[in-house]
Amino acid sequence: MYHACCSKPCVGRRFALCSGDGGASVGRKSVTCGFARRFPIRITPENILWEQAPRNRRIAETLARCGLVERSGQGMNRIYEVCIRESKPKPDFTHTDANHVWLTLHGEVQHPEFLRFLEKLGKERLESFTTQDLLVIDNVFRDEPVSDCFRENLLHLVDRE
Repeated sequence: MYHACCSKPCVGRRFALCSGDGGASVGRKSVTCGFARRFPIRITPENILWEQAPRNRRIAETLARCGLVERSGQGMNRIYEVCIRESKPKPDFTHTDANHVWLTLHGEVQHPEFLRFLEKLGKERLESFTTQDLLVIDNVFRDEPVSDCFRENLLHLVDRE
């Protein structure tokens, strides 16, 4: 979904996919998906990377066809990883409420110098990074604090040199 909607061939296209429980809208610089369902119990925008719960089968199939997931429970990790590797803002759940989940993926590159940094790391090394590693690198680059739960990843990344 991310590559299909935020890549250059799709820029400027507008369409909506609607079914009984959700839809998507693609703008010039973002794609927004809305689902008339709440997050599963225990899942919030803050813990969506770490908690798992069964999701909508149709959504999982769509994400698998787009190459964003290989197995159930992996989709948000892959979406976060792609956003970071392409220097785009992290997924945005701003409009989510008690009855609807709204996800916006912004397609505009935020920091071209970050892309150059990642290129210098090399493809093989970059592919060895976990989601947590990428979150740490992204936070450090943006001069944002690294969460205590990621301190071990930070030390691990420094030791790789």
